[in-house]
Amino acid sequence: MSYHFSHDWRKGSGKALLDLGASVNLLPYSVYKQLGLGELKPTSITLSLADRSVKIPRGIIEDVLVQVDNFYYPVDFVVLDTDPIVKEANYVPIILGRPFLATQMQS
Repeated sequence: MSYHFSHDWRKGSGKALLDLGASVNLLPYSVYKQLGLGELKPTSITLSLADRSVKIPRGIIEDVLVQVDNFYYPVDFVVLDTDPIVKEANYVPIILGRPFLATQMQS
């Protein structure tokens, strides 16, 4: 199950995909560079994607503030060399998974 919602970044606003099946929050490397979020922390995890491919992330960026309505949530993202989702002119740069939901439910 997935939902789309709007989020606000430091440098603008956009859309995100809330994916209840995702075990991590994903941020494409191109979006990470565009936002200038600081240094990536190294990681040794590998990701198995829905298409059964295995990807090695570039790293992790922690405590990125994501605004939903009037609330800000610190979100940790796995940064991956992948293209943002583009479907029917809907540009979705990030995927928020179950870790985001767990953070949001605590506030």
